[in-house]
Amino acid sequence: MYQTLQFTVPLTPPSVNHTYQPCMYTGKDGYAHRGRKLSKEAKAYREAVALFARGRVMLDAKAYSVRVIVFLGYRQRGDAGNFEKNIGDGLQEAGVFANDSRVKNYNISVDRDWNNPRTEITIEVMSPPQRTKGVTIDNLPAMPERIQKQFGPVVTHGDGSPHESSWRTFARKQYREAQGKS
Repeated sequence: MYQTLQFTVPLTPPSVNHTYQPCMYTGKDGYAHRGRKLSKEAKAYREAVALFARGRVMLDAKAYSVRVIVFLGYRQRGDAGNFEKNIGDGLQEAGVFANDSRVKNYNISVDRDWNNPRTEITIEVMSPPQRTKGVTIDNLPAMPERIQKQFGPVVTHGDGSPHESSWRTFARKQYREAQGKS
């Protein structure tokens, strides 16, 4: 393998069934239409992935392999196949790789840890790096403004990896609010 990236998100991803919610909108024709929008729960999880993957970038390659272990907490349940979309889209929005369609191998397993629900993500480059311009530190997506206002700039360790304790608290709070829990 060419490069490996591993990190943990202290949340469990929402199911595909809970990713979108129905909504009504007014179209260009002035009439009301039915549609769907991203749920608060899915937005919170994708932001959490972006926070914990912040500053970590994979080589621009033709193929990636993603291994995920989802540890479900007390009274949580889920189907391994339904977690794939939010994890892949969250990694793409975080700038870990340019496009999640390049992930050729998803390996998602579900386990149980009642006291510490989390998602452990490992990404590996399967093919040689491409010579085209890819995602770099310079063109990473910006951190959401409301997070910057609350926490300020990203605090890093000496090796450049983000300090996660305050982000973990914030991400859990956002996720629980999106689920309707306090």
